[in-house]
Amino acid sequence: MKTITFIILLISNVAVGAPAVPSLKLEYSYALDMYCPLQVVPENLTPNQASLIPKIPFYRDQELLAKVSWFQSEWDEQGIPLLVGAATAIGKPFHMKELSVALFLCPRYPFMGTPLSFNVISYLELPAKDIAALAGKPVPVFFFVSTAFHEVLHKYINSILEQKTSLTLKKLNTDLNSLYGAHLHLFALQKKVFSDLQLTNLLPAIGQLEASHGPEYIRAWKTVHEDEAIYQSLLQELKN
Repeated sequence: MKTITFIILLISNVAVGAPAVPSLKLEYSYALDMYCPLQVVPENLTPNQASLIPKIPFYRDQELLAKVSWFQSEWDEQGIPLLVGAATAIGKPFHMKELSVALFLCPRYPFMGTPLSFNVISYLELPAKDIAALAGKPVPVFFFVSTAFHEVLHKYINSILEQKTSLTLKKLNTDLNSLYGAHLHLFALQKKVFSDLQLTNLLPAIGQLEASHGPEYIRAWKTVHEDEAIYQSLLQELKN
């Protein structure tokens, strides 16, 4: 989906007088890239990942630093309406007003919720030419927005559930400390937001993105999207 179409759909579907949500301040992290490790025992980087590390200063100076404001504007236009949709769906405000986000290029690390850090190497033109799996084409920025939304939702959901016992997770024999359990409420709320904003056509692509993170993500996605009773139960726990 073209970015402009996505933005128009979001703006047109977010209610007037919607709840306040946190702003995200995106900044480049020199530290995460300066100390990007070639090896973390016992896991080694793939040859392709390792080949990218020496090129990080070039990617940073020739492209990323000039695009920090672009990532910021893309998030502000596409991501904030998603956060508004989440707060509206659950009927509870975000407790944080501003979140600092580190942008980085190190292929060792993924997007992270704590600390809030986003890997943008796949969204740039220059490294995309050197990443065989991308065939020279950067990943669409929509996936940056979607993944950033995912990480911020973790903070929102954890703040709601930290004082509760989830009977749904207990029934599924899991908890928030497992990858599977940590993503059930998140995928349920994500599904609700995209449904409310009439953007369900984007969910299959998001599902493929989540699946790339591993089997526990696939399992959680299937649970939420294939069991209506569990989906509704997870949402109700966030609302109560």
